[in-house]
Amino acid sequence: MMEQQLFSVKMRASRKEGEKDIHVSGAKRIVTVTELDKVCQQLLEHVLHHSKGEADAST
Repeated sequence: MMEQQLFSVKMRASRKEGEKDIHVSGAKRIVTVTELDKVCQQLLEHVLHHSKGEADAST
């Protein structure tokens, strides 16, 4: 049996309101290499269209 390599993908998006860093969105996933591109795109779409508004920073 071949061992599958797993990746931890984390996303956090926020925006500044004055001196405060306001959390907009965040997510974590454990994925295989074949899922990596798809999951990164899904998380990006999630933060770009979040109901809490637009982020100005993400990691």
